[in-house]
Amino acid sequence: MRHAYMIMAHDNFYNLEKLLRLLDQPNNDIYLHINQSVPDFDQDFWAGLLKSATMSFAERVRVFPYTYTQVEGIVSLLRAATKTTHDYYHMLSGADLPIKPLREIDAFFAAHRGQEFVGFSSFFPPDMVEQRHILQNYYKHRNLALARSARLANRLGLVAQKLLGINRMAGFAGTVKKGWDWFSITHEAALHLLAGEPSFRRSFFGSYCPSEFFVQTILYNSPFRDHIYSLEHPAAATRRYIDWERGQPYVFRLDDLDSLRASPLLFARKFMETVDKEIIDAVYHMVTQED
Repeated sequence: MRHAYMIMAHDNFYNLEKLLRLLDQPNNDIYLHINQSVPDFDQDFWAGLLKSATMSFAERVRVFPYTYTQVEGIVSLLRAATKTTHDYYHMLSGADLPIKPLREIDAFFAAHRGQEFVGFSSFFPPDMVEQRHILQNYYKHRNLALARSARLANRLGLVAQKLLGINRMAGFAGTVKKGWDWFSITHEAALHLLAGEPSFRRSFFGSYCPSEFFVQTILYNSPFRDHIYSLEHPAAATRRYIDWERGQPYVFRLDDLDSLRASPLLFARKFMETVDKEIIDAVYHMVTQED
């Protein structure tokens, strides 16, 4: 099978290097999106890490947390990756790692060819999409006073919109669905996302975390819904081990190695070199030794 691994990153480059090395196989094409805010990014260095896989760089977008720019980053990767036909397109972050050898990952998707691996959440606050969120670019600004002011202005804006009876989803013809940004989908589903993005943008631009609605809403309101692996269990549906009980999400430590090894899932996040570098090395050795 031919796989496209699409990676969005902006820091955590030690983990990114390990991720790229673990994905370095002849049947893989790697597409890397580095946030436009990262200065002096050396493409030649990163492309030179690979011996077997091909490396391409998606057009860079300045991505801000919670905003539509996250969708634009995903779209940039999909546009680059779908220029070549792949069996599966895997969306990853620079804080992810595979926790199974690539031969097992390849065998799993070969056995489930044609199914779409997208995670759905059972509940979300309606004001994430029904009202427009303002000043989102400043929510994580380094100036804490500015960030707090932006969040306060947003809360006041939401109250005002509700009092005025504004509901941006009132005319939306489909069912709004939310879930995880990280997915594994077929070529046909990837093309469908690209075709549906302009319409999605018209309805969801200004929403809070629209990237968490993008894949789910478009595919749920399409014939691809019948091919989604699971609508109830996001971890199984995406084959990704993400711990939302201990964090948002939890960052794995070396003490978690046994649970990562025992997991039936294929990928895991989140790993951060500034929190625990040893777990990154341990997972790297675990996967390479089992390969």
